[in-house]
Amino acid sequence: MKKLSIWQDKIHACMVERWNFFERGISAMKTRRKHIPQWLYKQAQNLDRQQKEITTAIDNISGLNSNKKKAEAIKTLSKWFPQVLKFTAEVNRSKKYIDTLKKEINEMEGTVDRQSKKIMELHVKNSFVEQTAKKQERLLSSIPKKELQLREKDIKDIIKGLNER
Repeated sequence: MKKLSIWQDKIHACMVERWNFFERGISAMKTRRKHIPQWLYKQAQNLDRQQKEITTAIDNISGLNSNKKKAEAIKTLSKWFPQVLKFTAEVNRSKKYIDTLKKEINEMEGTVDRQSKKIMELHVKNSFVEQTAKKQERLLSSIPKKELQLREKDIKDIIKGLNER
């Protein structure tokens, strides 16, 4: 498993050299996520094939060779049924895992929604502050520089007087 991960890291590094927008997913070892096993897909195909064989065997039962055909159908069913139970159990396990992932995603989306609302509120506050600052700048720019310098001196004297107390 470790060699595969190293190989994947090397492949990713080569891909990023050529296409810099590539991103590597987070390792399943870190996220503890489970992968749907490959054998499950193969098992599904195999069970479908066996189901068709069983259906054909049952359809071919006639009065002439009914005992032999029934025995073949029962033999095929006896092989098929335990595999179906195992397959169903694994599918249910995967479904439960998918449901927990969906629940986590919904919780994360709720968190993202709350964070988005906070960001919007901050944007509104920020725009208000920016508008106020622009108004103050316009007011300051409308006052002649000489008056500003005189007033600045008065303000410094007031501050100096306050500090001396």
